[in-house]
Amino acid sequence: MAQVHPSRTILVSSEGAQDLSIYANEKLIKGPVTSAQISIWNAGTKPIKAEDILEKIQIKNSMNTPLLSVRILKTTRAVSKFKTDMSEASLGVLGIGFQILEKGDGALIQLTYEGGEKVTFTGSGVIVGQNAFEITSLKNAKDSSQQQTNYNSWARKIGGVAFVTFLATIIFLLSWGLLGPEGIRKEFIKHNSVLGKIIVLVQAIIITAILLTAGYFIYNIFQEIIKNYSPFLA
Repeated sequence: MAQVHPSRTILVSSEGAQDLSIYANEKLIKGPVTSAQISIWNAGTKPIKAEDILEKIQIKNSMNTPLLSVRILKTTRAVSKFKTDMSEASLGVLGIGFQILEKGDGALIQLTYEGGEKVTFTGSGVIVGQNAFEITSLKNAKDSSQQQTNYNSWARKIGGVAFVTFLATIIFLLSWGLLGPEGIRKEFIKHNSVLGKIIVLVQAIIITAILLTAGYFIYNIFQEIIKNYSPFLA
């Protein structure tokens, strides 16, 4: 997964200056030159090795304007051997490579390109057992903080509801003598009619579904909170 920091730096621009000419690699640049920071990391739970890359991981400039330079500002661990490939930089494409990325491992790169702040970046590449390589935009600090607060608020609410549901379910089980398989078996035997037996089975299924659903939602909420925040830019 990758995130682009919302704050970009326009290094130089000829706009408004008729006598100013900008050159990069002996080539005249008509528009501004901008620098962006992009954080790339493994947001999954399994390590990714170089041999797991089925299709080259790339970051592409949406305007297809040239990439002028790239610099790796930081890596989580040197053993990852994170590297970049500028062989297709003239087409606005940056290649990404590494030896291994374990959970949370990644790098922060600074990419200088021809174009302004409205240029967007997309990702491509295929990795074994992983979702598609995606690039998202990290919101500014205020919005990010508000989003984190909203996530935490929802997590507390759903966690509270799940806890109350759990307690209510336990009370229900105790009151009906259905706590555990033995209780269900006894309750099942106690009903002589087919309808009574069906009711007991339906109750057991509903109780199990409630507990599994509560656990599923709580797990996914906390996973979402963790994975959506870059270890570098959050």
